[in-house]
Amino acid sequence: MSDDDLVQVGKALSSLKDNERFHGVLQQPSVSKAVRHWAGIERLSPEECEDWQSDGQIMFVLAELRRLEHCCRKAGMKVPLHTVLACEDELPLPDGRRLRGGKLENAAVQSTLEDLPDLPPVDPGAWRRTLVWQLVTMVLAAVLARVGVWYQEEEFAKLAMNATSAVGVLGPGGFLECKAIVSRSTMQSSDKISALHQWGELKAASGHCRLGHVTCQWMWRNCCDLAKTLTAQLCGLL
Repeated sequence: MSDDDLVQVGKALSSLKDNERFHGVLQQPSVSKAVRHWAGIERLSPEECEDWQSDGQIMFVLAELRRLEHCCRKAGMKVPLHTVLACEDELPLPDGRRLRGGKLENAAVQSTLEDLPDLPPVDPGAWRRTLVWQLVTMVLAAVLARVGVWYQEEEFAKLAMNATSAVGVLGPGGFLECKAIVSRSTMQSSDKISALHQWGELKAASGHCRLGHVTCQWMWRNCCDLAKTLTAQLCGLL
């Protein structure tokens, strides 16, 4: 079954559809019986078929049907008599394609294109709403970052106070004086070493606290500057 043979079948169907004489003659009872006999739908006796050779209308209709039958045989298909009697030229094929108007069409692709929904109308204010939501999100992130900074500062302050109360405070000369030392003469070397280790941990914690505080302040300033810039741009656009 080639596409050219299918196209010939489609052209034959279109020709019969546009043939007013053909469909006018088909309305006669004698011609209708002859067509049904020719198609094998309702066989007639030989006596009823003797006068067909002398009937010009019956021979005209059968000649047109034989022309269509010849095209269908080349295409490897049966004569679509129901399409002919319905005065149509559209015929669906087993592979999903269809014959329509004497042409071979891909019905699946066409139906897909026809069923596509229309695009929604463009909303001119959509980008403004998007910008507002982005601004709100960034401001909220900045507020959460600031709350985190306050929480970290409080935790570091508690840690420093606990370490100071456990170890001691610095004297005027810069040396560590432990609160737990009552008598200078009874100070043991192990207590000194332990105090020095704890003081080192205190200094490290204080350094981390100052570093975290400076970093968080820098992030907060940048978030505030960015929020101000976006707010100014938004006010100018709106």
